Amino acid sequence: MNEEVLEVLKMVKEGTVTPEQGAQLIEALRAPTAPGSASQDEAEGPEFSNLGEMTLTREFLLRLHDGTEYHNLGRTAISADVTEDLLARKIGKYINLGQTIGPARLLAVLVSRLCEDNLGQFIEAPEPAHGEAAGA
Repeated sequence: MNEEVLEVLKMVKEGTVTPEQGAQLIEALRAPTAPGSASQDEAEGPEFSNLGEMTLTREFLLRLHDGTEYHNLGRTAISADVTEDLLARKIGKYINLGQTIGPARLLAVLVSRLCEDNLGQFIEAPEPAHGEAAGA
């Protein structure tokens, strides 16, 4: 992720701009600067930004491109049915400026993919007991 996008993410976290304004700024930064030029996304790979509440489920991750750079500015929960291997394959880099909640084994995967600028929180959530549904 380039420095300009990281600066916009910090501005959203600090409340200088709204999440909607931040998304517009990031889109403007990603736009090609000259006809026929590659955008930042094409040069660096896929990115996904969470500006609100999101749950990383197995189904969601299966649809995500491998090696995606994930920006968390809101609250991201990780479903207990996600495997460490799937999470590691799908999330190439994790930018955490909000809250990330999930089982310790999955938080460890994301922590290993952090950029240098982690301004958010990681909160361990207990895994459901064997045989108990994840939402129960």
